[in-house]
Amino acid sequence: MKTTKCLRKTERLQYEIFEMESLDATATMVAQSFIHSDPMAVVQKFSITEFAHYVLQLCAAVAEQGLTIIAREHQNHEVVGVLIAGDFVADSSLKIEKLNEDDKFQPIMQLFEQLQTQYMLGKRIDKGEYLHLHMLAVAPEYRGEKIAQNLVKICVENAANAGYQIAFAEAANSISQQVFRNCGFVARHEILYKQYTYHNMPIFGSIEGHSGTILMDKELN
Repeated sequence: MKTTKCLRKTERLQYEIFEMESLDATATMVAQSFIHSDPMAVVQKFSITEFAHYVLQLCAAVAEQGLTIIAREHQNHEVVGVLIAGDFVADSSLKIEKLNEDDKFQPIMQLFEQLQTQYMLGKRIDKGEYLHLHMLAVAPEYRGEKIAQNLVKICVENAANAGYQIAFAEAANSISQQVFRNCGFVARHEILYKQYTYHNMPIFGSIEGHSGTILMDKELN
């Protein structure tokens, strides 16, 4: 029987390295969280199935890197939180279905790519240096217990132990931005929702309560 790598235990939860046997539960939990709380996902009106399909591919692609962290309930073993993370250089060649122009993820991916282009300008990056935090999610009924903050701290500690020097994330809402700030991340670049256009349309201009997506980073060593 395979032994799960546990990084931290609390009275209620266990934080561990993501393994493929948790794939379906993780993807469903992330989808349920994002389609209701992520401002761009709300605008794009994803179904759970649509969003979970992408998360399944992403989690499967980064699983072998051992950088993604999940929070699991002791009592029922339910996955209640996840921080999907990967090596930025390795992630550039992830085997995920190519998005077509009509795909709901395309405007979001383009926004992220614009932020990454600004951030990486003039940098030379090798594999094993930059940790990319893709998605941070906590099941709604478990929010307010600092699970997101714990996931970030444990994830970056795990990466630092593996030799990573920098962690960065594209934080798309005010809550995740505050979580990353509390963990020592610094804002580097922002794209405002009111100003961002996709095919000359202000696709996320209707978003209220969140100014934009902020690329934030933290030195690990």
